[in-house]
Amino acid sequence: NAIERFDGCQDPNPWLDSIQDVADLYELPHNTSLKIAKIKLSGPARSWARYRQFTDWADFQQQLQSRYGESKASAISRFERCWQHPYESAKDFSDRYLQNAAKAGRVEDESLIYSFTQRLLPDLKLEVARQRLQSIEAIVDFCKFWADMNAPLDENRAVPYAPGEPVSQPAAFGAP
Repeated sequence: NAIERFDGCQDPNPWLDSIQDVADLYELPHNTSLKIAKIKLSGPARSWARYRQFTDWADFQQQLQSRYGESKASAISRFERCWQHPYESAKDFSDRYLQNAAKAGRVEDESLIYSFTQRLLPDLKLEVARQRLQSIEAIVDFCKFWADMNAPLDENRAVPYAPGEPVSQPAAFGAP
């Protein structure tokens, strides 16, 4: 039961990896991995596999990835269209952005950090650009701080942000 069902509506690679992990853990032969995979298919993926012939585990993986996986060109295209949505937190956006970047074959470097900054909502983009932050994690920390500072005033008020240092917890309103 450690292996989820696969219906073809998601990326097959994590699902295939989970089968491979179980097979490696229990030292199962590849033909057993293939049998487990076929049992764990559901919906459209089960229908697709029902009348197909697979020569072995590697053939099954290749055919499943061809049918349900994402091509490199498609991953790059999706990455290029990845922008922060209104009401999406910087953290949620960074998670989605980095996942898309990885699938497109990108690694975190100066150009990826610049691209991430350019894809933030306009008000955040301007503030982040002024800070000259060196990592996406630092940008996300700053965005959280900035959002706290620009939230309607209440009993909590964020303390001044110092680039390169972790964002402090908000101090009580009126505290020094």
